[in-house]
Amino acid sequence: MQKHERKNCAHKMELPDDFAGLWIPSGIWLSRSFSSWDKVILSLILQSDHDGRGSAETNRYFAKICGRSPQTISRRIVSLVKRGYLSSTIERNNSRRLTIVNHHHTNL
Repeated sequence: MQKHERKNCAHKMELPDDFAGLWIPSGIWLSRSFSSWDKVILSLILQSDHDGRGSAETNRYFAKICGRSPQTISRRIVSLVKRGYLSSTIERNNSRRLTIVNHHHTNL
């Protein structure tokens, strides 16, 4: 195995067992309001909203899928909340719910 091949193998992401892929809605994909990472994070939040109350997934979960640190994911989420695209609510058990709130900008 050559040096560059070993390096690529070492950086293989470990995806959660329940992750099958990512679909980005056209309203998010075509929007110029979002960076590429914003589009991925918004789509992950939509995809992980299983009960219509928002996503309860953690920054660590999103970081594992994106190959980024939980801190990087947190900064992107905070930015989306500040810009009015997401709502972040803390529930009784100290878990967080993320909900997309600015649907007219994303055509969802």
